[in-house]
Parts: sequence; structure tokens; C-alpha cells
Amino acid sequence: MSRGDRERERDDRELAAAFSALRREEGEQCPPFAEVVRRGRARSRRSPSPRRPRLLAAAAAAIALVVLVALAAWLGLRKPGPPAGGASAEGASSLAEWRSPTEFLLETSGREILADPARLDRSLLDFSPTPPSQERRSPS
Repeated sequence: MSRGDRERERDDRELAAAFSALRREEGEQCPPFAEVVRRGRARSRRSPSPRRPRLLAAAAAAIALVVLVALAAWLGLRKPGPPAGGASAEGASSLAEWRSPTEFLLETSGREILADPARLDRSLLDFSPTPPSQERRSPS
């Protein structure tokens, strides 16, 4: 055995002895396991602590309060719906006149081609990008 192996083995023994001493110290400070089990069983046989009913009552009250607040918000804060006869004439006309501020984005090139349904007597090669009523006339 080399000198390094012997030193390592001696260090391992010292470390094991130190841990063993620590285990003994902790074992002396702790009660025996049988005593811990006996105390736990004795505690569970006693009546529930007086805090438990109060805690349950507080939890039930908190849940009831949350339910009441949610119900009040749902019933009281929602906007009334449209009248039974339908929407008013003013609302319908203003809605019909409304234009989207981004409507111009829908106007894309080539839209004229897709606007009319396809016909068998018409070719895409004959298609004029300007409508027939707005055809350009050459100055004569």
C-alpha cells in the first residue's frame, strides 16, 4: 500500500468516527421513538382544539362573503340589455353608417378580378382593369 492510500484510509476512519460521535450526541438529545409515538397517540385521543371550530366558522364566513360579492357584482353591475322590442332605431341607423377606420386596408390590387364571378365567355387576358364606364378616351 502506498503512503497516499494509508493517509486516505486514516482520513476516512477519522471522518467516520466524527460522524458517529455526532449521531450519538443527537441521539442523546432526542426522546426515544416509542415515547414520540405514545405522545402522538395521546394527542389524537384528546378533543379537537378550541381553535378548530373558530377556524371552520371563519372559513365558511369568508366563502359566503365571496359568493355574495360575486352575486351582487353579477346582478347589480351588469349593463341592462336591449329593450324587449329590439334595438332602438337610432342605434340601428348609426350602426349601419359606421365605417371601420382600417377599411382602406381591404382595398387590395387585383380586387376587381375577384369581385365578379367567373364567366365562361370572358378571358382574363381580355380583362381591363378600369370599369367599362370609366374607360379612357384618347383626345382627338
